[in-house]
Amino acid sequence: MIYSPMLTNFLNYIAEEAIFSTQKHRILLAISGGVDSVVLAHLLKAAEVDFALAHCNFKLRGEESEGDEAFVRELAKELNVPIYLTFFETEKIVAERKSSVQIVARELRYTWLEEIREKQGYDYIATGHHLNDAIESLLLNLTKGCGIRGLHGILPKTERTKLIRPMLFAKKDEIVDFVKQNQLSYRSDSSNATLKYTRNQIRHQIVPELKSINPSLETTFAENFQNFREVEWLYDYAIDKLKKELLEYDDPRGSLWVISIEKLRQIPAAKSILYEILQEYGFTGRQVGQMIQHLEGNSGAIYYSKTHRLLRSYGNFRLEALASESAETGYQFLEDLPLYGEYQWIDFEADFSLQLCLITIEEFEQAPKAANIAYFDADLLSLPLKIRNWLEGDVFQPIGMNGQHKKLSSLFKDAKLSIFERERTRLLISGEDIAWVMGMRSDERFKVTDKTTRVLELVLTN
Repeated sequence: MIYSPMLTNFLNYIAEEAIFSTQKHRILLAISGGVDSVVLAHLLKAAEVDFALAHCNFKLRGEESEGDEAFVRELAKELNVPIYLTFFETEKIVAERKSSVQIVARELRYTWLEEIREKQGYDYIATGHHLNDAIESLLLNLTKGCGIRGLHGILPKTERTKLIRPMLFAKKDEIVDFVKQNQLSYRSDSSNATLKYTRNQIRHQIVPELKSINPSLETTFAENFQNFREVEWLYDYAIDKLKKELLEYDDPRGSLWVISIEKLRQIPAAKSILYEILQEYGFTGRQVGQMIQHLEGNSGAIYYSKTHRLLRSYGNFRLEALASESAETGYQFLEDLPLYGEYQWIDFEADFSLQLCLITIEEFEQAPKAANIAYFDADLLSLPLKIRNWLEGDVFQPIGMNGQHKKLSSLFKDAKLSIFERERTRLLISGEDIAWVMGMRSDERFKVTDKTTRVLELVLTN
């Protein structure tokens, strides 16, 4: 018979936090064989939830790892629930990725769990995290540095990842008492005792010291977590309001949005609001700190994330997406001649159309000349042609320079193009060579001469 107070608290908690429905949802329980996940398995069974066990054998502890797997197999039989098993050669994968065991194991585990959840139709993935885990996470976040969202600890539910933690109400001591009172078996992980891991240092050294100051530490932190979550709600409300006031989307230069630095300077919490705006684009807190320190700096400063860039220009911060990988590697579009057609390049924020036409030398002599129109000796071009963004170090041979090379960076500087305008410039590539800096200059090697018989005309329309 399941010890009723723990079961009652469990049912009350999942109802109060709206974590899941015991009658409606199917749960995939990530189980290690340790005391926490074993207790959660018994609580789910007692609550008559439709659930299954999922166990990863990371093969890191030799016979212990094999014993954990065997134990979980037997538990599934005892509870009469489905079980999913997998194993990983974790040390080999760690060496290949050059990462830490903890990070790799976590990535492997949750990727596999999500695959099982989707394939088998489970609604959520449950873990056995409890109140003490949440306290340790908060202390770890504070030690390493965090924003306001690092204060809420472990959340009972993360809808985006379909992760639920329905035992966050329980103290570790209560879980241990539950096991003793119900005479439940579980596995002990020897790695939990080592001080090699930072979390274990907090668990075995820091928390006991704090409990000597406040014996009711868990109860106090449970109240703190609730307070922090309410403060976070107010924080998010204020951030959303400030975003609407600060962000200007209608930028003639093509930026995703613009922020007036003067308006930003007037906000006492400028660093926080700027971080909340930029973190979704991959910028770090350290970068935002640098931006705030240099609010009085000159125009032209630029900051990069993996996907975006932020330019300080004429009293504003301007954000633009970096060119996608496909833009760097190029888009092949012209396979054969003769050809007439229009092509739409869609991988840039500012789309353009390109009209191509094969004409005679006589037609070329009467054709209009403009920066957005280029003419090439069709027989000198190497097909397929390709379009891509410019890359640092690109050079070409502009018409009129007698075959001398010129860096594109110098061409852009001479034309006084802004950083964003440079990045939006496309190149027409023939083989490995730049045939046209589109809308600016053509290359000497592909120009029309008195030997040309077929001319390819390209008209660029933005």
